[in-house]
Amino acid sequence: MAGRSLSLPPALQQELICGICEEIFSTPKDLPCLHTFCQDCLEQRAKTGQPFNCPICETRVELTPEVVEQMPENPAILNICDRIHNQAVMPQLDDDSEEEDEEAKSYTFCKTHTTEKLQLYCVQCKVPACTECLDETHAGHRMMTLRKALDDRKAVVTSFVTRGKDLVENYCSFVQGLRETEKNLHEQKKQADSSIIQAYEQMIKKLTETKETMLRDVNNKHHQNLQAIRQTRDPMLTEVYNLTVACDAVNENLDHERAEFNDQEKNLIRVVKMVTEKVANSPTPLPTPPLTPELLEWDT
Repeated sequence: MAGRSLSLPPALQQELICGICEEIFSTPKDLPCLHTFCQDCLEQRAKTGQPFNCPICETRVELTPEVVEQMPENPAILNICDRIHNQAVMPQLDDDSEEEDEEAKSYTFCKTHTTEKLQLYCVQCKVPACTECLDETHAGHRMMTLRKALDDRKAVVTSFVTRGKDLVENYCSFVQGLRETEKNLHEQKKQADSSIIQAYEQMIKKLTETKETMLRDVNNKHHQNLQAIRQTRDPMLTEVYNLTVACDAVNENLDHERAEFNDQEKNLIRVVKMVTEKVANSPTPLPTPPLTPELLEWDT
């Protein structure tokens, strides 16, 4: 009857309640994580500009009014909720009592023979009948008392109501099982995410340690190479300096007319021979031309 409230099973109510406003859904929208909330609730959260995590699975969702508007609706939930909202606001008729009186009267008196009460029921035609109807309309038809027909109808309908409630209970149990399965899936996903993150962090730690070891080895090798260069270069610098000084000292007095060697010239000859010999015996000889026999015979 219009205006009569429905008695929704708790399992069904749980599927129709928004997790934000805790009311029956109004324009239900599906998040990317497939959980449903009212469009108005999501739009209010979007206006805050704060990050939004799904209250059910904690999935981070970027919300803006435009994103909420474009989110898909849940058609099955929308249809049920619309029917509930429409049933809740349906006005109660003022003449219910008159209708009930008319309805009671229709089951008391025959519509054809208005002064005759309906006391029989035609099994073949499946309609109530009065004694006058037997000869006119239902001649030869199988009849039973109206009271027994009413009792039989009530028994049949009651059995179907019982069966319907059993089906509702079975469906609700199944729905609750699905919700429990969903809960377990979320828990499994959370554990899987945690395991992946932990494995990732361990890999990063190991890679970081490997990187630091490799960089340290490269740095040590580089330092050793620089040390080797310095050990080779620094004595050469000294020799280059000594040769430069000896050459410059001799070159200044080279034009003096004398036959004997002075100390500076003797020193130059000694330094040149020493450096030439050292270069020749070096593991990595420098591209230096050897002394001629004429120069080698000079002994200071």
